[in-house]
Amino acid sequence: MIKLKSYFLPAAVLGIIWVILTENHNVYNLVSGFAIGMFCVFFSNKVLPLISSKNEKVKVRFTGILKYLAYLLRQIFYSGFDTIFKIIRGDFNIGIVEIETCLEDDLLASVLALSITLTPGTVALHRRDNKLEVLWIDCTTSDPQKAGTIIKKDFERILLNSIKRYKNC
Repeated sequence: MIKLKSYFLPAAVLGIIWVILTENHNVYNLVSGFAIGMFCVFFSNKVLPLISSKNEKVKVRFTGILKYLAYLLRQIFYSGFDTIFKIIRGDFNIGIVEIETCLEDDLLASVLALSITLTPGTVALHRRDNKLEVLWIDCTTSDPQKAGTIIKKDFERILLNSIKRYKNC
């Protein structure tokens, strides 16, 4: 019963997000959004920890995931405008750089690569061990450390803080 109470708040938040995104404000849609939210919270707490490559138990923090999604949306927004202005001005230097990540878990490294790809101006092309090959529209440096700092921004830190098992880089 205590565990069910801990699912209520995240499910309610997801239900409200569902209502906002569907733009349908009736009771049926709110109830179905809450039910889908409960399923998502249950799924993330029961199934996602089993996906870990080291078979360790992980605790996914709901607030960490929301923080990560908010940060990702903000970066997509800012990078979109920055990329548009660079293209209009013709002020771009396209290149491929290899950056390192401290994320050893396949799931987290994939989330990082997808986040880089979703951010305008960068595309993750290939992942090998803890290295990502990134196509970058504003290739100001080929140094992996400097390029990694610019491209990854705070994605790694927020990802690591949303999972209890991992230490900060």
